[in-house]
Amino acid sequence: MTGARTYYLISKPVKPTKPMDFPYEGTTARLGVGCNKGDEWVYIYFSSAPNLLDTETKDGYDEINTRIKFDDNIEYVFFTQDWGSHYLVFELPDNIIPKLIHSRTALLELHWYGEGRVYFKFNLNGFHRALK
Repeated sequence: MTGARTYYLISKPVKPTKPMDFPYEGTTARLGVGCNKGDEWVYIYFSSAPNLLDTETKDGYDEINTRIKFDDNIEYVFFTQDWGSHYLVFELPDNIIPKLIHSRTALLELHWYGEGRVYFKFNLNGFHRALK
């Protein structure tokens, strides 16, 4: 009704680098970027809501501090996850988007309840063309 538009770029689903056990077997992740006039956000969507450890509980959501590896560069990133949500949302999308554009891969590490360290590897080839 307002003519406002929102655009999304979403990766193909990826499996963890090692299979997870029940109840998380078959879980996949998708990396996404959304934007509209004046706002951008970056997120990871999971087919099963992540049950993560090493989080800080807030009012209705958790904060997650973890590592991500862009090509050969490891760094710490912050996410928020509304309780029960399938989404992890990057806290600082302006810092992440250039790395998505200039990297070939991103390897996300999560401390998943009952699974230990779980890794999802995203292929970023062509990401910069798709983002345009």
